[in-house]
Amino acid sequence: MDLFGPTNVQSIGKKSYCLVIIDDFTRFSWVYFLHVKSETAELLKEFIIKVENQLDCKVKILRSDNGTEFKNSIVDLFCAEKGIARHFSAPRTPQHNGVAKQKNQTLIEVARSMLADAKISITFWDEAIATACFVQNRTLLVQDKHKTSYELLFGRKPNISYLKAFGCPVSILNLSDHLGKTKKESGDLGCFSDDSNNDDDNDLNSEYPFMSFHNPNNVSSKQAPGPSGSQEDQESNNLEDDVNQQNSPNDGGSVHTQPSSDPNVEIYRI
Repeated sequence: MDLFGPTNVQSIGKKSYCLVIIDDFTRFSWVYFLHVKSETAELLKEFIIKVENQLDCKVKILRSDNGTEFKNSIVDLFCAEKGIARHFSAPRTPQHNGVAKQKNQTLIEVARSMLADAKISITFWDEAIATACFVQNRTLLVQDKHKTSYELLFGRKPNISYLKAFGCPVSILNLSDHLGKTKKESGDLGCFSDDSNNDDDNDLNSEYPFMSFHNPNNVSSKQAPGPSGSQEDQESNNLEDDVNQQNSPNDGGSVHTQPSSDPNVEIYRI
């Protein structure tokens, strides 16, 4: 597992960090988006309990770098209670944690291409990364096993018939107002993406994603506080470089990941 951030631009959900967790055998990946690094410890505890309950298996080893988000008293105490071994890479040697580093780079490059192709705001970088992770789990074959990560983990082939192009235009169905018999049910146009960073969609047995639709006129962006110039943060900073040349922070629209209480958002399961 590995954490990258903070990004120069906060996501539409006001997140600045991304935690990537990878199963060593199946290469199945999970991504979680955080406001601050200090959320990592509690998130890891919740994730391990969920994995052991849903998959009926035990987590044996945690492999990470020496970052304080992983190497702290909270995680150490939890692993000691659960009997989980800790493996740390050598300082300033990212090759020792190469699987997680390569996965980070792959997700960032795919997300950059998706945002540039869809011509939507950089604030949707978390949606692009979550979508890339969701699709790769179900489509890429694991070397030497000739099966997808999803099939190795769950023992069945994934259903991908419902997948749509990231950022494709949609009409938002108006279910909140009484329209009568003559008014049209579809409202403004929006853009489309699976809401894979929703907590419900990170459930281990989730088969279908939530789909979020948003009016592009209501999209706004916000700069993340603090510098991000260290060597460890260069992966996250590269995400914005190419996309910002084509898109301004307020340009275009896409999926809104705000809670469903937002009157401009309708969330559907397909």
